[in-house]
Amino acid sequence: GSFKGHIYAQNDEFTKERAGWLGNFGGNLYFRRNVKRSADHLHLVNKETLTIKGINSVNLVPIREGFNYVLFTDEDSINAICTNRDDTLVVKKLNFNNSNTYGSDSAPPFELPLKLARKKFRTLGYAAFEDEVLNQNQIQKIQSSYNIFEPKLPSDVEIQGIVCGKEFGLVRASNGKVYYYGKSASLGLKSIGRTPTMKMTELIISKVSNIVHIAVGHDGIHALLVNDDGTVYFTGTARRGEDGDSSKNRRQPKAVKPKKMSKIDGHVVIHAACNNGTSAFVTKTGKLIMFGKDTAHCDASGCVSDFIDQHITKVA
Repeated sequence: GSFKGHIYAQNDEFTKERAGWLGNFGGNLYFRRNVKRSADHLHLVNKETLTIKGINSVNLVPIREGFNYVLFTDEDSINAICTNRDDTLVVKKLNFNNSNTYGSDSAPPFELPLKLARKKFRTLGYAAFEDEVLNQNQIQKIQSSYNIFEPKLPSDVEIQGIVCGKEFGLVRASNGKVYYYGKSASLGLKSIGRTPTMKMTELIISKVSNIVHIAVGHDGIHALLVNDDGTVYFTGTARRGEDGDSSKNRRQPKAVKPKKMSKIDGHVVIHAACNNGTSAFVTKTGKLIMFGKDTAHCDASGCVSDFIDQHITKVA
């Protein structure tokens, strides 16, 4: 037998690299150096002297994938967990023949698609509207650790993005829908009670909507929802023309339900961002369009004049 933690053998010259991979299968010990020049090689290690006995070429995992995969072993094989071109996880089995070398005539590589049972979600800090539902003890725990709040969506739906404003939070889901929590009245919806709710409720936008991007500014009171066809929906409160309509009297602003922004019709929007008082959009043709208080350098249509000859890809 052996004792856990006891060093039975040591070879200071084994490797100069700080990190590497060791695996045991088929009665042999293998080592892989975490350097690009050895990314496709496994070294057979002598268990008694800890010296390298030979090198096995492994070309199943393409060198172009770099180190974006993890090797693991069982008693009989060595495998790699890596990503496919569509970013899904897959287990690839590396086949070795009886001489412990990679065989070109071996069976086709075994692949097993993986699906994560559950994506872990953790909330750091808390939203301003949570002050009304948290006690002092809960706030202290959040400040010293993390918030136990986790959006609860239908079992077949995954979280794709989450943003939080002054009085509401929005969650973008894998089904193209958007869910909200917080104060429903701040989104132009009927409110049941005065206390904000932390329960996820679907935000009804349009029957044909498939939202691919959501944006809310710091302490923001409005949100922008970008659809997959390039149209944009506005929800929340517009005080300074954030919705593209600067003709309204802003003395008594009112929160509105999601509505299509007509001012930006004719443009295919691929990205959007907000701050408290401004909405910004990036179009497929590379234009930057802004509505609201920060439009001093924009023309009548909202395009930022200084960037007319530039191709903008993102705004924050």
